[in-house]
Order: sequence, then structure tokens, then C-alpha cells
Amino acid sequence: MFVGTWRELIEAEFGDEAFRVTDLYRLASHPKARRNRNPREKLRQVVRRGGFEQVARGVYQRARARA
Repeated sequence: MFVGTWRELIEAEFGDEAFRVTDLYRLASHPKARRNRNPREKLRQVVRRGGFEQVARGVYQRARARA
């Protein structure tokens, strides 16, 4: 069972691929989410706080390293 951070969970699930917020919500049923009363909100918070970039409305991907 995965017990890392929320960010690690998202990266493990989607890698470098773009994903929709609706795809992100699938992770709300992950065992890690059992300890959180608002897993959808937490997932959106993690995506917005950093490490991911918005590529279209409701579509995100892992941020590329800046040179």
C-alpha cells in the first residue's frame, strides 16, 4: 500500500502525462484518502500548490524542470 505524499501519489499515477481533474478524482478512492475528510479538495490543492502546471482548463501535467 502506498503511504507517501499526495504529490508522490499523483506522480506515480500519471507520470509525465497530462490528466484531467476528473481523472484526478479517481484517486479519492485510494486508501490514503481514507484519512482525509475532503480528498477531492486535497488533491486539487496539491496540484495547484506546485509541481504541476495547467495546460488547459481542467487539464494539468507535471511541471517541467526550468533551466
